[in-house]
Amino acid sequence: MPRKRSSKKRKTNKKSLRQAIHVPFDLTVEILSRLPVKTLARFRCVSKLWSSSIITESIKTRYLTQPRQLVIFYNSSYMSSYTYPLNTNTRFVAADRGSCTLLQFCNYFNGYVRGLICYNSNSKQFAIYNPTTRQNVLLPPIFGYHKENKDFDGFSWYDSVKNEYVVESKYLHGFFGYDPVKNQYKVLQFVEGARICDYFCKVITFQGGPNKQEWRKIEIQEDISPPRSNGVCIDGIIYYIGGNLPTSGLVLGRFDVRFERFDHIQMPINVDMNQLEKLSLVNYQGKLGCTFYSKDRAEVWIMKEHEWSKVTIAMSLPDMSKTRIAGVTLKGEIVIMPKTLDSAQMLYAYFYDPKENKTRRVEFETNLKGELGLCILSEPDHMENTMSLCGSQFNKKRKKKKKKKSATTTVFSSNKIFVWPKKLLVIGFLCAALVLATIFRTWVKSLLDSFH
Repeated sequence: MPRKRSSKKRKTNKKSLRQAIHVPFDLTVEILSRLPVKTLARFRCVSKLWSSSIITESIKTRYLTQPRQLVIFYNSSYMSSYTYPLNTNTRFVAADRGSCTLLQFCNYFNGYVRGLICYNSNSKQFAIYNPTTRQNVLLPPIFGYHKENKDFDGFSWYDSVKNEYVVESKYLHGFFGYDPVKNQYKVLQFVEGARICDYFCKVITFQGGPNKQEWRKIEIQEDISPPRSNGVCIDGIIYYIGGNLPTSGLVLGRFDVRFERFDHIQMPINVDMNQLEKLSLVNYQGKLGCTFYSKDRAEVWIMKEHEWSKVTIAMSLPDMSKTRIAGVTLKGEIVIMPKTLDSAQMLYAYFYDPKENKTRRVEFETNLKGELGLCILSEPDHMENTMSLCGSQFNKKRKKKKKKKSATTTVFSSNKIFVWPKKLLVIGFLCAALVLATIFRTWVKSLLDSFH
């Protein structure tokens, strides 16, 4: 009887323990969203459920409730990244992550998508960098087209007078996009020669099947203008400012990341080619924003259902030659930051709220006060991404030498079956033949001696 009671107690204790350990899904997501992303990346190994749904929802919750601003400092030698919390009203914000120095030098940024950055390295290759995991990977090299040499890395055209191919210096301009339907990252690249009418386009899928790991050439319509500015990807569409020098007109080019098709729309304002530096494209709370930043005025045009609405920045603007519009936060604040890091003062940013017409100045903590000539790239709408680039399909894979399997022969015995390699059988047969030949030789010799 006492044994039965103890077993019942154990069963009830197990049930109560399971009920105590069980945590609702929403509460688990809320708890994990308060942890650092580095810890969440480790928790991916717990189970498939944690890796797929719980970790993803935790990152989304953290992104919405605890927004962060990504600031990158770079020059021709290295690149460092910092992240800062934006849910604070203090005038000084400390960095919540340390800096990271990359081995690959950065020459030009091609885009920011969902926490990943695409840039041009010093080796003339596109590279992807994840500031959250501090990983960096190079994409395959890009080869142009040449009728005589298909692997020629450049651009050429045929001169009928000289009866030869003339090599021109190529112009590279790339964009970074994301397809939310197929969950794929793609890099778009334009190759342009000395003449504007000569250019082509290639695209590569950063996350896809084995047949999508190489650069693919795509068709471009004749009326599509080459890019002249930065690009921004919103809801699977890459937007960029394009135009031709002969017409001096600017248009908004669009590229559908999923279907890989081009088209264009009209700009919200008429701007000449010489005013291109005053324009930039931003993500304005999930909508396309076109900013115009000059000494006379600063404004943001927002596209809603193919119609443009203007937001005027009514604040005392800082030095326009040293600052620019860096982006827009989730709350709709327009961020203005310096273009380069000044050693005389700390890194700062102006946050302008157009709804309440309020401006606040925030200083950021850095360890680069004495550095000169560092360019600044900022993303106020930063989404931390735990995607690992170590196992990327573009990393150089060491070719493993395949060991040749030696042919085998099955040998049967009375009680067991042995599988021997053919080489051992051949050696065994040769040894047996040698022994038999020796025995036969001695027998013949003894027989001859008997006759004598």
